Amino acid sequence: MKNLLVIGGSGFVGSAIVRELARRPASADFCLTLPTRREAGAKHLTVLPTARVVQCDVHDPATLAQLMAGQDAVISLVGSLKGGEGDPYGKGFARAHVELPCKIAAAAEAAGVRRVLHVSALKTSADAPSGYLRSKADGEAALCDAGLDLTIFRPSVIFGRGDSFLTLFARMAAIAAPNRKRQLLWPLGRKRRASNPSDNFIPTFLNGYRPFDRELTGLFLRLWHLRQMRGFCG
Repeated sequence: MKNLLVIGGSGFVGSAIVRELARRPASADFCLTLPTRREAGAKHLTVLPTARVVQCDVHDPATLAQLMAGQDAVISLVGSLKGGEGDPYGKGFARAHVELPCKIAAAAEAAGVRRVLHVSALKTSADAPSGYLRSKADGEAALCDAGLDLTIFRPSVIFGRGDSFLTLFARMAAIAAPNRKRQLLWPLGRKRRASNPSDNFIPTFLNGYRPFDRELTGLFLRLWHLRQMRGFCG
């Protein structure tokens, strides 16, 4: 395998995957194609010798067909937490989680690309309690119906330096408690499990938790103390 298309490769999870793939190229002429809406948003990946950043719109079928040509496999990583409200989900979720996987499946079939790896989410289902999860389920179904050589990953929350999850709470902590004497905000949350990333999180994990799990409430409390001690947000 020497040509790999990574859709959504400039985000938090995608950047980690791309860096790892670049560190361990599959062949001497290995090439990662990374489409992005804004080239400036993927600037941190342009320094990788095997990465080719392409500014384009992956939602355009003609563009997607061009990107797919000559690829050996595709990694689909696009996800959105802000999809709006709707029944069964908002337009933003439909576009990112359902329509795009449908277009990826069609482009892959047309280009003769069989191998597709798709990152979904834990507990996706058609009757899930959130539009996010319902849309993820429909995206999975679209790819499954295409008859591809498909692997679907269903991680829980993925967090780490540079994410948009725990970092948000760290910033809230910095605003709410400018000094250690007054604690105006306590992290709240139900007992849910979150996955802890590592340098080796690429190998298969399909429908379960990472070996190392923590409750979200405990993570928030730990984050609070780290913010007070070391300045988590820098």
